[in-house]
Amino acid sequence: MGRKGQDSAVLFTLFYPYSTFDYYVDVEVEMICKQFNKVYIIPVSVEDKVERIIPANAQLIESKFTPKASDSIAKALLSKTYRKEMLLAFKRGKLNKNLFKHLTLQHSKVLFLRNLLLNILKHDDRVSLVYSHWLLEGTYAAALIKDSYSFKLVSKAHSLDIYKERHVNNYIPFLENTVNQLDQLHFISDLGKSYFNSMYEFKMPNHKQFVSRLGISNPLPPKEYLATDTLKIISVSYIYPLKRVDLILEAIARIDNFKIEWHHIGAYYENHTQKLKEKATELLHNKSNVKVEWLGNCSIPQVYAHYQKNHFDLFISASSSEGIPVSMMECMSFGIPVLSTDVGGVKEIVDHGENGVMVDANPTAQDIANEIKAYFALSQEQKTSMRHSAYYKWKNFYNAEINFQKFLDIALNKKEHKA
Repeated sequence: MGRKGQDSAVLFTLFYPYSTFDYYVDVEVEMICKQFNKVYIIPVSVEDKVERIIPANAQLIESKFTPKASDSIAKALLSKTYRKEMLLAFKRGKLNKNLFKHLTLQHSKVLFLRNLLLNILKHDDRVSLVYSHWLLEGTYAAALIKDSYSFKLVSKAHSLDIYKERHVNNYIPFLENTVNQLDQLHFISDLGKSYFNSMYEFKMPNHKQFVSRLGISNPLPPKEYLATDTLKIISVSYIYPLKRVDLILEAIARIDNFKIEWHHIGAYYENHTQKLKEKATELLHNKSNVKVEWLGNCSIPQVYAHYQKNHFDLFISASSSEGIPVSMMECMSFGIPVLSTDVGGVKEIVDHGENGVMVDANPTAQDIANEIKAYFALSQEQKTSMRHSAYYKWKNFYNAEINFQKFLDIALNKKEHKA
């Protein structure tokens, strides 16, 4: 793919390249850099060190933001944008002390990112695209100045950035005024698009809305599968209440009639992790049929290596809230079926009875245990069929190269890519 003339682009990321949290953005960055002569990368969140190597024609913009309450208030009082947003929150009946504090600090960060963008535009008049991987402060910042420039403003929307229940007083500052300035908004799921159009008073023209799914890369072919007398289960998530990893533990503790080997990748919250390990010791101390391995936090290459090294029968998630879990794309790319709670956009990736099993959004431990037993009881042929379905669900719907090319073709107004 050749580059598009001498145009430049600005890319707002969440962490990239400071963390591997949003590692699936790597493909996007590489493909954007092939389309543009110069790409400026502005992370909204900055960590201690750069974890990834950026393409040669990309420039990382220093974007570490240190909020100061006194400066934030002073800047806010002089800002028409801030007063407009405060008035809108008041009209929506959402303004209270907590939202006032949150909005004031966020406004300061938006102005900081706006100034970074203005500096780029001052020195490079070839910027034709500003793209934000999340509908967060980077998008808000670009929206503030869009009327004064000719760039196209495109954003993706996940879940945190549009689900108001996850925000202070169920209100997302700057969202309404930002959406009005967008040229395109790409939701990562059908559920997200449906939520957005049903939950907000303001509306966005339908021709500006798209569903552009995320995806992951995996060049490794699925391994040949042979069921054994031990059911090998894997779960991948941080350990904290929202993910309900303890519910998986309780379910496994209820199974006595066959061997189980459970591997869990992810920790992050040390106090929750320690409590879960203590609970595992308590529930499993006299169960010789259950083996547990706590692998802690792993890099993506380590996760893939673990999948490649082991023959897992089933991936399990008991989360109480999800968007479209990237962890499920990963396991399906290795041909591993999924047992999951019916939350968020999971039903868009898990087809019940075909590539996995769905349980109620709020199951009991026994509900999950029953489904684990039912899966173990399936024939070799049935399990192999589900594994094939899992692999092809990833290959046909969540392949990063295919999905992002489709997105990029739409964002750049090219003919839609045919897979």
